[in-house]
Amino acid sequence: MEIPYAGGPIPAGTEFIERDNIYQLRNRPPWWDYYFTRRELHDDRLAIFQTWFPAGLHQYFYLLKVVNPGTFQVSPARVQPMYQTGVMATSEARRLEVQNDTP
Repeated sequence: MEIPYAGGPIPAGTEFIERDNIYQLRNRPPWWDYYFTRRELHDDRLAIFQTWFPAGLHQYFYLLKVVNPGTFQVSPARVQPMYQTGVMATSEARRLEVQNDTP
C-alpha cells in the first residue's frame, strides 16, 4: 500500500493550534476540509499521511499561533510517497513577517 506523505517545517516564532476545527473562519474556502488519514503536529513540523490519494489537486492547511514577532523564513513543504525514494515535490520557500502591535 502506498502512503503519501505531505508535510514541512513551521516558521520559528509560531506554534500549532491543535484544535483548529473549533475556529469559525470568514470566507472559508470550499476545499478546506479534513481529507487525511493521519495528521501529526510536532514542535517544528507537520506530517500528514493518506492511504487514499485520488488524482487531482490537493491542498492542506493548518492554523498557527504567532508567539514571537519578527521576520522568519518558511522552508518549503514537501510531498512524497512514504516508501518510494526518489519521488518528491516541494513548495516554494516563503518569508513571514510579524510586527508587534504594542508601541
